[in-house]
Amino acid sequence: MTGIGATDAATGMFLPVTFKVHRWFRGGSAESVTVGLPNPTGGVSLEVAPFGIGSRLMVSGEPRFGGPPLTDPVAWACGFTRWHDAVDAEVWQQSFN
Repeated sequence: MTGIGATDAATGMFLPVTFKVHRWFRGGSAESVTVGLPNPTGGVSLEVAPFGIGSRLMVSGEPRFGGPPLTDPVAWACGFTRWHDAVDAEVWQQSFN
């Protein structure tokens, strides 16, 4: 994670977070991407991996309002976006091939 923006003013639910991408499992090829991560202080009870600058996460999600995969993407919470580890990365790699 290389940057964290301001809270979504309309709902307070998402923070725009920029990642340096080490590996795409599906959906893109850019070296970096900005994704809306659920705001841990947004007042919604969600299981969200704690994060900060330098965090390395495996992110799964969808376009916020439909459309192509990287049009206003948001990360899924509840265990679908998680801290990176080699074992989970291998499982994801096998699942998405």
